[in-house]
Amino acid sequence: MKNLLTCCTVKLNICMNSIAYILIIVFIISCSSEDTNSLHLTPEETKYIQSLKKPVIAAPCPDYPPIDFTDHDGNHIGLSHDYLDEISKKLGVTFTVATIQSWADVLQAAKDRKVDIVLSIQDVPERHSYLQFTKPYVRIPNVIVVQKSNTKVNNLDDLAGMKIAAVKGYAVIDFIKKKYPSFTIETVKNETEGLMKLSFGEYDAMIISLSTVSYLVDTYGITNLRIAGTVGYDWNLCIGVRNDDPVLFSIISKALNSIPESKRRAIYQRWISLAPRPFYKEKEFWYILTVLLFGGLLVIIGIIAWNASLRRQVKIKTQQLEDELYWHKKTQEQLLLEKERLLITIQSIGDAFISTDDKGNIILSNKQADVLFNNSISLGKDVKSFVSFTESNKQNLVDPIAECISLKKPIVYYHLKCQCNNRTIDVSVASSPIEIENTIIGAVTIIRDITDMLAMQNELIKLQQFETLGILAAGIAHDFNNILTAIMGNAEIALLMLLKNTKGNDVLEIIDGIKKSVKSAQSLTGQLLTYAKGGKPIKKEGNIIQLIYDTVDFMTHGSSVKVEYIVDDNIENFDFDEHQISHVFRNIVLNAIQAMNKSGVLTVTVKKVELKHDVLQLPDGEYVMIKFSDTGKGIPQEHISKIFDPYFTTKEKGTGLGLTTSLSIIRQHGGTITVSSSDKGTEFTVYLPKIKGTVSVNETHNARVDSISAHVLILDDRQEILDVTAGMLDILGCTYDTANHSDDAINKILTAKERGKPFDCVLVDITIPGSISGVDAFAQMKKIQEKLKGIVMSGYADNSAIADYAQYGFSWYLVKPFTFDDLKQALIKATIA
Repeated sequence: MKNLLTCCTVKLNICMNSIAYILIIVFIISCSSEDTNSLHLTPEETKYIQSLKKPVIAAPCPDYPPIDFTDHDGNHIGLSHDYLDEISKKLGVTFTVATIQSWADVLQAAKDRKVDIVLSIQDVPERHSYLQFTKPYVRIPNVIVVQKSNTKVNNLDDLAGMKIAAVKGYAVIDFIKKKYPSFTIETVKNETEGLMKLSFGEYDAMIISLSTVSYLVDTYGITNLRIAGTVGYDWNLCIGVRNDDPVLFSIISKALNSIPESKRRAIYQRWISLAPRPFYKEKEFWYILTVLLFGGLLVIIGIIAWNASLRRQVKIKTQQLEDELYWHKKTQEQLLLEKERLLITIQSIGDAFISTDDKGNIILSNKQADVLFNNSISLGKDVKSFVSFTESNKQNLVDPIAECISLKKPIVYYHLKCQCNNRTIDVSVASSPIEIENTIIGAVTIIRDITDMLAMQNELIKLQQFETLGILAAGIAHDFNNILTAIMGNAEIALLMLLKNTKGNDVLEIIDGIKKSVKSAQSLTGQLLTYAKGGKPIKKEGNIIQLIYDTVDFMTHGSSVKVEYIVDDNIENFDFDEHQISHVFRNIVLNAIQAMNKSGVLTVTVKKVELKHDVLQLPDGEYVMIKFSDTGKGIPQEHISKIFDPYFTTKEKGTGLGLTTSLSIIRQHGGTITVSSSDKGTEFTVYLPKIKGTVSVNETHNARVDSISAHVLILDDRQEILDVTAGMLDILGCTYDTANHSDDAINKILTAKERGKPFDCVLVDITIPGSISGVDAFAQMKKIQEKLKGIVMSGYADNSAIADYAQYGFSWYLVKPFTFDDLKQALIKATIA
């Protein structure tokens, strides 16, 4: 009975205290008065208002209910209008509301200073160049609206691949595009238009503010839409004031800030709080509750008056018990929180984590450890029973966990070979002992898979080698080609002059030898450029079978190698770079001859193949397969993966660049090279895409043309190139002029046109030091003389302007060094064909 009485007393005491607290809160609420905010303007601001001779122009957001919109009479109404009205009353300033049809036009008007303030706008950095922003006066979340039948969309991630609508110019579009650049967002003029089109299925979803969609759905009776989720980007609407009027911004900000909170709530509830008012916000509820509480309090006071002395004694004991219980509960919660935090941290580690006891048995691990060791981990299992570590360079077994426990210090291995489940991976391992009261009770170990990191390091080394050699080779080839152009041109001029005089046969032979040497040097620079930059091919339609016959027969001539051909004669001509592909075939055949010690059988197989979903990682389509099979000694398996690496060679005098260059050429053509080898021989297989699209040049037609009546301008920075090209043009019967600077050439085009003697064609070198490129110069010339023909020249055979000359507006191209016939053919293509 005593215990029951004590219990009742405690409960009554708690109830009484609770009622007292509630009464205090009710009293505070009932006694609270309206918020008051005062407006204090500086003399300068007051003078500014008095000096206003015309109304301040305000621009609302067009058709943005319930924030900004117009009623049936065309009057501006909405939440922002009520704020503008309050500001007008406080400042005594008259505002004129501008009628603008779209939000994009509102922003443009603000930029053009045609309006003074923008009523409802988001503060984003892109708008700071023309507006200053007040503090936000309302916050409205943006939501995703879809048709009710679309149940798959719950958040932004689910909108991938869908057609999304949003109002043009709204900042939320930039937010979504930055986060989801692949999304397709189409803009509409206003929210009403977007919702209607969404309702009729023209869009899959729309991004819109919650207040607007609620208002419009209720106003227009739209019943087939639902809110799928939030965007995560809320409208914090401010008033934007033109940034060239700081005084206006100051008085607008002060007036807005002075609007009391109660007035702000009233405006908000008028336009946005469409739901029924909660009962606990009604004054009648609090009046009734106060009466009931006071009545209950009087009853309770009467009941507990006789027990006051007993309550005081029980209170002391109860407080002690409550304190003990409180701190005990807090301690348990803290321990649980720390344990949970530790487990989450361990599971969040990106590397494998293992905790063991002092015997090496696992007591804790994370999911990354399960992934690394293929789910071989189980609690209580000895780590050494399923994992072993060896040093990468010494092959010695190591045990980092046992070492750190025995040495009582952290152990780190930066590169170990880890064996688990019959597979080996490269890892780094760090183990640290767990010590409590000077006793080692276990260890924690972090294991990181460094396979990808090592592979990346190897690739970086290769790229550095390519880059160094590429820069050197490209520079030498370019300068060498310029020199060779002068040699070739002068030799041909001399040859043509001697032919006319029909004398000096010995000199003719010498000059012909010079031409052959220049051709060989040109082939060498072509190979150098191919390796230096990948050698973008200059494709022409050709006969691949005839090229194979010519190249293989030439390379095997003088050896004891027997060649057997298995050729599909139905292979049509297609596009490829004859010089580059011949270079590839020469490299492969030469390797085969050397592998067979100049005697054996080389089988060349040529056929069409159709590749679909191929393991070669080539696009689907028709290819020509060229297979070279020799009967040599084969390539050791440990070398197979390295034969295409630059500088790798097993020959005493080899450079290690032949197969690397060959693979680069074939990849530039859209194909690939595969290799297989055994002790019975080696097979190299080349795959070339069978693409036809280049129109071949009519050589027969060109041969019949002896002279060309054309007015030609030559643009090149080197005088020797200008001289030799001018000499060739002179023999062809052309009139010409020269320029060594792009500006000079452009001026000559303009002058010739003004004089009524325009140029028919212009020869331009791509690289003009100290000036714009020849390609850019030709583009400007075409603006002056639209029908001007152009021929592009360069010592870089792999330049995109050479390979894709037509895309730059040129009629043909010349690769330095070029011959008299090359120039003649180019001029025919440009001026006659």
